[in-house]
Amino acid sequence: MSQQSRHETSWIWSIWAWLLAGALVSLPWQGATEAESRSADPSLTVRWQETPEEIWWVELTPLANGSPSGAVGAEFAEVPVQQAGRGILCFGGEKAPVGCRELEYAPGTEYELKTGPGVELTGRFLVGELSLGGRMILSPQGLRTPMRFTMPLAREEDSLVRELEVAADGVFRIPRLSRGTYLIEAELDQGPVYRSEPIDVPSAEELREKIGADTPLRLDLGEILLEEGASISFQVTDLEGLPIEGAMVGLDQSPELGKTKGVKGHSDSEGRARLSGVDLALQGRSICFKEGFLIDRQSFEVPSAFVECRLEPLASLEGRWIDGDSEGVSGVSVQIQDGFSEGKPQLAIADADGRFRLDGVPAGTYQLTAAANGYAIERLEIELQPGETRDLEEMPLRPGRELDGIVLERSTLEPVEDARVLVTSPPGAGRSETDAEGWFRLMTDFDRPITLRVTSSRHAPQQVEVGTDQFDSREPLKVLVSAGGRIEAIAIDSDSGLPCEGCRVTFGREGSETTDRDGVARSDILAVGTYPVTLSKVKSLGTLVTVRQSPGVKFAQVREDQTTVVVLGEEVDDLEITLDQPLGPGWKLATHSLGTVATWPLVGGSARVQRRAGEPLDVFLQRQGLDLLRVWISSVNADFDGSRLDLSLPRATVSGGIATADGAPARGFVELRSASNPKASARVVLSNQGRFELPFLRPGQYQLTLDDQGLRTVVVSDGTNELGEFVLNSP
Repeated sequence: MSQQSRHETSWIWSIWAWLLAGALVSLPWQGATEAESRSADPSLTVRWQETPEEIWWVELTPLANGSPSGAVGAEFAEVPVQQAGRGILCFGGEKAPVGCRELEYAPGTEYELKTGPGVELTGRFLVGELSLGGRMILSPQGLRTPMRFTMPLAREEDSLVRELEVAADGVFRIPRLSRGTYLIEAELDQGPVYRSEPIDVPSAEELREKIGADTPLRLDLGEILLEEGASISFQVTDLEGLPIEGAMVGLDQSPELGKTKGVKGHSDSEGRARLSGVDLALQGRSICFKEGFLIDRQSFEVPSAFVECRLEPLASLEGRWIDGDSEGVSGVSVQIQDGFSEGKPQLAIADADGRFRLDGVPAGTYQLTAAANGYAIERLEIELQPGETRDLEEMPLRPGRELDGIVLERSTLEPVEDARVLVTSPPGAGRSETDAEGWFRLMTDFDRPITLRVTSSRHAPQQVEVGTDQFDSREPLKVLVSAGGRIEAIAIDSDSGLPCEGCRVTFGREGSETTDRDGVARSDILAVGTYPVTLSKVKSLGTLVTVRQSPGVKFAQVREDQTTVVVLGEEVDDLEITLDQPLGPGWKLATHSLGTVATWPLVGGSARVQRRAGEPLDVFLQRQGLDLLRVWISSVNADFDGSRLDLSLPRATVSGGIATADGAPARGFVELRSASNPKASARVVLSNQGRFELPFLRPGQYQLTLDDQGLRTVVVSDGTNELGEFVLNSP
């Protein structure tokens, strides 16, 4: 089970996207013609500047949240939408060009399309001198969306097709593309995977100016050569040695840091697959997968010429929960966990008749927990064999007991009305709301402690552990909650200066939210305190998605009944900082500016940092490693308007050792703080021997501290300063 729930690498997600892209995608289609009356549901009306010769289709995919919706029409089509936002509108027809556009939309508004006749895109794939067939997908380039996105390319009956065939001779043809920039991804029969650089497709008018009016509107990419590389064979069987047909197999390699290339294919009727394009000089990770089986992963220092995958069939578990009258109990939460898994438990909810089913469960011994509001929590231990379908049949639930409690404001002890009380562990075991006097009642029963989460419209969430002795207590369960506040983050795309829609804002450990069309994300109610707020910019590359972390963190102070506004990703200026001497590996430059902390890689002796105009900047050096070394170097004034800063590193180094009274090496952070400049400091973690070394200090007088406790005053001069060993006084 732990294997099944581990984080997947990016190319494995690409494979999942291929599995999805290979199918027809059904959408809630809505037809529209001039003779038909318009739908009463909210919709976006899409019109064509020039009426097409036949029915067109359109599909709208929200960039932030929501499912795609589609429609067909002649002069216009009406796409169902529930709220305003920004999305990807894709369109096409049998005789019309295919394309996609980003647009702002709102219910009741209209959008006009102008496309022209479109341009055909052709080419041919070669692996070495061999032509290979396969399949390919297309994506618009540069989408600001957190999802994997592939373009619909045609409509068959009531569904959209998102992939095209690459012929056996390697030739592909993408008919009638609208003007735009696209990305191609192709999976060829013997394994090579091709991902193109951005391809600019001109309009028909632009292409005619280059090739002449009588020439077919075709952009030929010519021969696309892929490295032949070495071949690798896969054999996929079940635990009994029988071949598995149609299993996805692949090998992932990383030729450069941050880049991944892979080969993938599918097993034949004998469970065999042969993939080419493997680099025998690189490490590799293989994967074999088929629905209904446990994923097989293997790692290689040097890829083997033959990989054997033995796939374990997954088990299923089902049953029915009943009450004392043998009636089915709906909504029962059923979770199983093996006790060793690092991932989340597998969860199912019983239907109206009390029946549940869990599929895709690896063999093993599990703890099953069943919980429902008003009933006692039931626990079972079950053992599942590979491929087994276990029917637990009918299982009774016992009625719960009353558990009374009261929710009070911590500072005033006033009752809190309409607070929500929910049992979160195990989920589904009970829920309630407080009355005007702050009282609540749960109907439950448990033989192990449970966890409650108490929330209200103005109070920070409070987690409470409840033991079994609470049932025997004469005192009600008392929950004290504190008033909290919110954080509102306004995210700006630093590249464009526009609101960053669909970006992810993280509020410390309290979760994350996606920004809306105005670039705004709001937290839930948070406890009073300081929270780090960070911004992640997500960009779709077709079946791959890249996440770029904004180079900095803002710290927001949450106060009672207030909303704290934080602006992230403002427009910034580049500042090149150059040091007068190169540093060894592991060093980075760090900058602090008005609560924003950022680190920057050093290339040679230089780093290119980003700075908001009019803000001061403190510059530090940091070294990666267990000692967490950090040294202040310089400060940049708020009125500095240059684009380059040359810094000379100080030459003084201070070293020494610290021991406890019994002679053992001391532990903790050692820091030197300048007596004349409060910003000038250096800190490091003591080594296992109690030693420290702090470089790049300026001459002067410093205070030596250990974990913020003052030890002595030292005078630092240029060059090496050895302080010897300092022994801590006994407590």
